[in-house]
Amino acid sequence: MRAAAAVAWMVATANHTAGAWSPGLQTAELLDHFGVIGSVSDRARILMKAAGVSVDGAPGCPELGDPALLASTRRRTIVHERDSAESESWER
Repeated sequence: MRAAAAVAWMVATANHTAGAWSPGLQTAELLDHFGVIGSVSDRARILMKAAGVSVDGAPGCPELGDPALLASTRRRTIVHERDSAESESWER
């Protein structure tokens, strides 16, 4: 169950749908669904390395390496941030 919780944590965290970025679901609530207490980030890191996903990103914010694993809301936010940054650089 810990591995399943780690996968769910990776996807939810990368999509900003649980934890510090989410006004609704907290990480503990997500892990409770799996009957897991405590952090799963170490297990998630091992699984990400095994899958060939970069683990060099900011702690607690995995970069899944495949846009298909992101919810449309998160993809839209990333594109908006990118476009805003590009337009700011053109204004300088």
